[in-house]
Amino acid sequence: MTVQPMQQSQKAPAGTVLIVEDQPAVARALLLLFDIHGIDAFAASNADEALRAVGRGEVDVVVQDMNFTPGATSGDEGMALFRRLRQIAPGIPVVLLTAWTSLETAVQLVKEGATDYLAKPWNDEKLLTIVTQLLDPRWLVEIEAEAVILQR
Repeated sequence: MTVQPMQQSQKAPAGTVLIVEDQPAVARALLLLFDIHGIDAFAASNADEALRAVGRGEVDVVVQDMNFTPGATSGDEGMALFRRLRQIAPGIPVVLLTAWTSLETAVQLVKEGATDYLAKPWNDEKLLTIVTQLLDPRWLVEIEAEAVILQR
């Protein structure tokens, strides 16, 4: 995916972002960032909450952390969540966000269909650009087509 910088005059596209983040301060920061830019978002603090929200069809884009247990740094929880999301909603765009997971893990999940991978601390402009483009219906059509190809 080629990321184009978000223009200041761009109107935020319709759609909802799910932030999956166990650290309340980080979740609040992401919610505030999206709110300031007119992007609807809500947070889940664990994989079960995230899976329920996606299963109910309430989500257009997922921004997910890779670790949900205090002290965890392996990324195993995030990999498991990503793979479950792929099972229940193969076309949903997922942006991975973490401070700990290895580059190898990121590459593997991108090969499995993750849309992008950003390290913490994230770059606000880059994250906003990625999410805004993913909420654009033209991008969603492209991503859904890629998901169909990956399922073959």
